[in-house]
Amino acid sequence: PEGSLDGHIVLGHVDTVGRVKAIVREREGRNFTFSYPPEFSRYMVEKGTVAVDGISLTPFQVTGATFCCLSRPNP
Repeated sequence: PEGSLDGHIVLGHVDTVGRVKAIVREREGRNFTFSYPPEFSRYMVEKGTVAVDGISLTPFQVTGATFCCLSRPNP
């Protein structure tokens, strides 16, 4: 529906800082791999939500201290 909210509201709270480890071009966007301090791994859930620079993303391939996210352009 027009005007609907997708993702989650980001309020500017920072729990930790991560780093971009890799960017791979895909057919319809980019696949990002991020690393973060391992003590935060218990908070990372595959198909959960994470905000990176104010963008709501869905993590997958969550390991001890890395995760991947896809970024696709809006239609």
